[in-house]
Amino acid sequence: MAISKHLVEQIKARLTLTDAVNKYTDVIPTRKGASYWCSCLQKQERTPSMQLFPERNYYRCFSCGRYGDQIDLVAEALNISLADAIKLLAKDLNLDGEIDKAERDRIIMERARRLQRKRSEQEQLNTITQECNRLIDIEKLMHFFVAGIKDESDLERHEVIKSMENKELVRHWIDVLLSGPLEEQLAVAEASKDFNPWKE
Repeated sequence: MAISKHLVEQIKARLTLTDAVNKYTDVIPTRKGASYWCSCLQKQERTPSMQLFPERNYYRCFSCGRYGDQIDLVAEALNISLADAIKLLAKDLNLDGEIDKAERDRIIMERARRLQRKRSEQEQLNTITQECNRLIDIEKLMHFFVAGIKDESDLERHEVIKSMENKELVRHWIDVLLSGPLEEQLAVAEASKDFNPWKE
């Protein structure tokens, strides 16, 4: 199937942004003023960060930074390329012929690869976040033990000794998990996963 400017214009004439959201995503937009808001299509979030402008057939996401028209939205929602989104929409809207089986199979395989990559990236981010939260809890407990020192005898307590010995290491790990490069974050999450400074 040849992708032409005329085909793109036909798709946009037949498919509104609202139609694209309803048919190709599972988000539920909420009206706020002259626009609508919904969750980012790429991330799980509590507060909606994607703004929709149905009258202009335009959207923008403040979380992932993506923006565009209804075709861009379908490509993002289905995790396929823009060219593949145009081909699928042309098929769904009965425009300019059919996609042959080989082309459809290629699009399906590409979508599966993109979805797998997205799932893998999300799992990595979840692992990093969980380990960071666990280490922050450990750091808080360390501060509690150190703040509880009243006299020299407290310095002999096991929990105080281990807190003093490991506080710099834990702070370093937390800093990396919060702002380091992804490879370093994953390395720290793996190295620290069984860490317990007070365990004998």
